[in-house]
Amino acid sequence: MKVIYSQENNIDEIIAECGYILLRNQYKEVNGHFVRGENSDARELKKKVDALNEGTDVERYGVCVDVGVLNLCGQNAYEYMHVLGHRVKAVIIRENDGQHNDALLPFTCVANGHSQMDWLGVIRGLREIHFDGLLIMDFSDTSKTFSPLLRPQLMELAKSVGEFIKWQVEIETFLEKYSPVALFGAGNMCRNYMKCYGEKFKPLFTCDNDASKWGKDFCGLEVKSPEALKNLPKDTVIMICNTHYFEIEQQLQEMGIENEITFFNDEYMPTFYFDRI
Repeated sequence: MKVIYSQENNIDEIIAECGYILLRNQYKEVNGHFVRGENSDARELKKKVDALNEGTDVERYGVCVDVGVLNLCGQNAYEYMHVLGHRVKAVIIRENDGQHNDALLPFTCVANGHSQMDWLGVIRGLREIHFDGLLIMDFSDTSKTFSPLLRPQLMELAKSVGEFIKWQVEIETFLEKYSPVALFGAGNMCRNYMKCYGEKFKPLFTCDNDASKWGKDFCGLEVKSPEALKNLPKDTVIMICNTHYFEIEQQLQEMGIENEITFFNDEYMPTFYFDRI
């Protein structure tokens, strides 16, 4: 997956260089309200793309999904991606409040502490179809509000957001890189890891700072003291399953552990908040 960042209104130029002829979902404005326009029906769009590609020697046509338009039209992003599948070649990532056609940096359009976009549906949908195309981060409206003196820092933040979304979409590819692995944490995040990926990417064990958990079974894993990490082979990766990632990373470094340390995040897992401890 390739991530491209746009602070200007040059999305059409970016799409034109992707190597496919892409059909993009549209909206219409009727009496001040946004309604579904051309290519809004995923099933009809699927038929249209397949018909255009029929009889061609290589796949020439695909779909560019604008998640901002999906939000404006009140559409289910997960279902839209699921129907289109491999036909999705590019995705425009931008946020709005569902009422204004803005291009805001993801996770910045907030009301009452909640994003105004269904990022869970977007990320889960892209993950399910194994999306490996062009991810276009359009935050042109956010950029306009920033002083030119602050835009370099905004770009750094945008790159972090883009890499975070890419990581979430490609999480299985990420997990495949780390074998063998030992976990740190015997709580909700570890439970979600085991529910979603424990069978496919089973860890050696997990550990926890809570001594009352040592020696017990947690979701099929033995819980050990952090000291057990000192005996790991050098090629074993330690994956932190806890929101206090940086504090735990520092703890392990101060213990003299030299194994690679990474972390797991369960914000966009299908079973997030199921059977919470």
